[in-house]
Amino acid sequence: MSEKKIRRLAAIMFTDIAGYTRLMQESEARAAEIRSRHREVFRYYHDQFNGQILQYYGDGTLSIFDSCVDATRCAILMQKDLQKDPVVPLRIGIHLGDIVKDQEDIYGDGVNIAARIESLGVPGAVLLSGEVHKQLGNQEIETISMGQFTLKNVATPVEVFAVRADGLLLPKGRDLRGKAKRLNSTFSAIVKTDKWIRFSALGFLIMALGATLFWTLTREQIDSERSDKLPVEERIKWAYQTGIPKIEELTEKLSSAHNIAGIGPEAWEAYALVKKLEEVIPNDSKLEELKNKCSLEITLNSKPVGAKIYAKPYLQPDSAFQLMGVAPLKRSRFPSGNISIRIEKDGYETIEDFIYVSHYFDHSWEYVLEKKGTVPSGMSMVRPHIDTSLLDFLRLRRIIEEPDEFLVDNYEVSNQEYKMFVEKGGYQNPQYWKEPFIKGGKEISWQDAMKFFVDNTGRPGPQTWEAGDYPAGKANHPVSGVSWYEACAYAEFAGKQLPSMFHLKYLSGSWAIREVALKSNLKSKATTSRKQNDPQNHWGVYDVFGNVREWCYNKTNRGLRSIVGGAYDDQEYLANDFSSARSSFDRSISNGFRCIKYQNSEKYDRPLYRDVLREWNRDYYQENPVADEIFDAYLSQFRYDKENLNPKLISQKEEKDWTKEKVEFIAPSGKEKMPAYLFLPKNIRPPYQVVLYWPGWAATWYDSSEDFLEMGQVDFLIKNGRAVMMPIYWGTYERKDLWNNDCRDWKVCWKNNHLEVIKEVQKSIDYLETRADIDLNKIALYGLSWGAAEAPIAVAIDKRIDLAILALGGLRNGKRLDEVDVFNYLPQIKVPTLLINGRYDFMFPLKESIRPFFDYLGTPVKDKSLKLYNDGHSVPRNELIKESLSFLDKYFGAVEYRSFE
Repeated sequence: MSEKKIRRLAAIMFTDIAGYTRLMQESEARAAEIRSRHREVFRYYHDQFNGQILQYYGDGTLSIFDSCVDATRCAILMQKDLQKDPVVPLRIGIHLGDIVKDQEDIYGDGVNIAARIESLGVPGAVLLSGEVHKQLGNQEIETISMGQFTLKNVATPVEVFAVRADGLLLPKGRDLRGKAKRLNSTFSAIVKTDKWIRFSALGFLIMALGATLFWTLTREQIDSERSDKLPVEERIKWAYQTGIPKIEELTEKLSSAHNIAGIGPEAWEAYALVKKLEEVIPNDSKLEELKNKCSLEITLNSKPVGAKIYAKPYLQPDSAFQLMGVAPLKRSRFPSGNISIRIEKDGYETIEDFIYVSHYFDHSWEYVLEKKGTVPSGMSMVRPHIDTSLLDFLRLRRIIEEPDEFLVDNYEVSNQEYKMFVEKGGYQNPQYWKEPFIKGGKEISWQDAMKFFVDNTGRPGPQTWEAGDYPAGKANHPVSGVSWYEACAYAEFAGKQLPSMFHLKYLSGSWAIREVALKSNLKSKATTSRKQNDPQNHWGVYDVFGNVREWCYNKTNRGLRSIVGGAYDDQEYLANDFSSARSSFDRSISNGFRCIKYQNSEKYDRPLYRDVLREWNRDYYQENPVADEIFDAYLSQFRYDKENLNPKLISQKEEKDWTKEKVEFIAPSGKEKMPAYLFLPKNIRPPYQVVLYWPGWAATWYDSSEDFLEMGQVDFLIKNGRAVMMPIYWGTYERKDLWNNDCRDWKVCWKNNHLEVIKEVQKSIDYLETRADIDLNKIALYGLSWGAAEAPIAVAIDKRIDLAILALGGLRNGKRLDEVDVFNYLPQIKVPTLLINGRYDFMFPLKESIRPFFDYLGTPVKDKSLKLYNDGHSVPRNELIKESLSFLDKYFGAVEYRSFE
C-alpha cells in the first residue's frame, strides 16, 4: 500500500544560483566553492529561523517555514551574507501555500508559485508573493509591489513584492523576467516602516510617487557611474548582478523586434554597456555572446581614405553623432540595426546615409567622396553599387547589374521651385513637353493638352494653385496636383529627368519601412515643409515616403504611369507600395515628384525605365465558387466556445463627442483576454446602431492601441450618431506578436492567422449581445483595405451582421486554401453591401479584382453598390464619408437624437 500523502500550509522558499551552469563551464573548482558556501549559509540561517530543508536541486533549494516572517527574515540575512566574498548570486522567491509530500515526491501549487517567483528574480533580491506580504503585518520590513504577474501554469495572477533593506538589491520592474508576464506596468508602493514614522495620506502619496520616479530615472545611471569607483571585487559583483542582466534585457528587445530592421537605440545602449563590462570581466563567455547579439564587425572605407566616420542610432534626431574612427575602418565593431552615418573630409562634400548592420546584408561599405562644389545644391550623388546584397534584398540586382552613379534631389520639388518653371513660360513653351499626349487611347495635340493643365482658377499651373500662384505659406511645401506630363516638362526645364520606380525603391531604404513610415508624413491632413529632422531615406534623401506621391517614368498596365511612396493622406503601409499607377493626366492633390540627373548619358534609355507590367494569376470569371454543401462544411472551422466570454469594463472616459470604453473578454482561443474599444455617441438615444471596424494592414505595425488607434478612420461615424466598436484583433497593435510565422507553408499560416481574426469578429458580436444599449438588429461591419478584403468571410458566416461597408478591398491575386479563399464566400453574402474603391488601384485592379468581387456578391442587385473614384489605393475622404453615411441611413434609418427642453 502506498504511503499516505501529507499536505500542509507553509511558507515555501525556492532559491537558485544565477549563472551556475556558465560558472561550471569556466571553473568547476570555483563553482564547487560557490555551491558549498551557499549550502553552508543556507543551513546556518535555516537553523536560526526553524526552516526545514526539503530538497537540494544542484544549485537550487526548496525549503519551508512555519512563519512567513521567519522565512522573510531568513532570506534577508542569507542575501546579506552571500554578498560577501566569495559572492553567491542567489535568487530567492517565497510564497505561502500548500505543499504536498507523497513518498519521495514533493509538489503542489505552492511549490510551483514559489519557483516561478524565484525565476522572476535577480541575484541579491528577495521576492515575495502577495500572500506572504499580507502575513508580514506590522513587522518592520519594507516591501515594494512590483505589480501583478501571470505565472506559467498558474491559473490566477499573483502580485509580487520585493523586500527593501540595506544590502539587498531592489529590482526595477523591467528586471523581472522569467516564466511570467506582467499584467500592469504601474508600481503601487506599499511600504511597511518603523512605527514612529507617520505620514498623512497625501504626504505619503507625494513622497512615494517622487521616490519611485527618482529611483526609476536615476538608478541605472547611479549604478553605472559608481561602478567605476568601486573596488575590483565590487565591480565584478556589479557586472554580474546589474550589468549582464541589463544587457540581456536590451538584447531581448532586439531579438523580438517587429521586423528585421526594428532595432533602435537599445543596441547602442547594450553595446556601450558591453564595452564597459569588458574592462571588468574581459573573458566572460556570456558577455561575448551578448556582444555578438547587439553588435557586429563591419568595414567602412572612403575614397580617398582619411575621411572621418561618424554614426548614431537611426531616426533619433536628439542623439549626437559619435566619431567611430578614420577610414578605412576594417572589422570595426558597430551596434546592430539601422545606423545613420556621416562621412566628412576637408575639401570634399559630406555624405549622409544610413546602413543596416546585420547578418542579412554585406558587412562592407565603400563611399566615394565628391570634391567640394561638384554636387549641385539640393542634390546628392548616389553610387548604388555599394552593398550588393542589398540589391538582392530589394530584388534590384537583376535590373541594376552595373549601375552608373546619378544625382538626386534631396527633397521633392517645391512650390517655389516649380514657380520658376511657370514664370519662365513653362506652360507656353512646347520644347519642354517631349512626351506624346495620349488620352482615351488617342494622341492629342500640345495645344489641346494644355487645356487640362490649369489651376482652380483656370490659369496655367498645378491643380492646387490659385491665380497662377501657390497657396500662401507653402513655398517650401512640395508642389502637388500635377500630372505626369507636367512632372516630365519640369524635369526637362531643369535639365534633369524623372526617376524610375527602381531608383526610388533603392533610395527609400525600404528594409526600414516600418520605422521610417511611422515617422514620415503619412496619415495626416496636409503636406509639410522641408525640415532637417524629417525621416531620412537612403543617401541623405528625404520624404520618399509620404508628403506627396512621386511620379516615376515607368509605364504600367493599360498605359498608366507609376506613382509611388504614399502621400500625406495615405495609410502608412502604402509607403512601401511600389506598384501604384495612375493615368498620365491624373492631377490629384497629393501627386508630386522629384528629379534625378545622369551624367553623360541619354535620358530614359536604361533597363530601369522599362515598362512594369503586373501579372495577375487568376481569372475569377473562369472559376466557380464552391457548392453550398462544401460551404456548409467550411463552417465547422469557425466554431469556438461562445459561453466563455467573461466581459469586463476596463476603463471609461468622457470625450468631446463620445464616451470611450475599453473592455475585454476571453478571446476565441480561450487562452487570453481580447481588448476592444467601444465609442458611444453623445446626445443619441440608445439603443445605438453599431459599426464593427476591421482596420487596414497598418494596425499590424503599431505596438500600442492606446497610442495609435485609428480614430481618423471612424470618427465621422460616431459624430453622426453610430456607436463604433474597434476590437484589437489577433496580430494587431499589442497583439501583433500572435501571428503564426513559424509554419513553413505560407498558405497554412494565412489560414491559421485569419481564422483567428474571423472568430474574433464573431466574439466581438457576442460581446455586443451582452449590452442593453446596442440595437442588435442594426450591426454593420466596416472594413478598410485588409479588412475590406477579408471581411466577406465574416459577413457570409455570421448572420448577425446586417450590413457591410468595404472600402479599398477586392479579390487577391494568387490562390489561397479553398476554405479561406474569400471568392468562395462572396455568393453567400445576402446583406446590403457598399464597395468604395479607387479606379487606378494597382493592389486591387478594377478589371481583375474589384469587378469580380462586386459581381460575385450574393447580395441582391438593388442592395449592392460600387462607388469608383479616379484614385489609387485611396479615395477622397469626403466621398467615403458621404457614401458610408448615406448607405447607413438608407438601410438602418437616421439616428434618433435626444431632445432638450
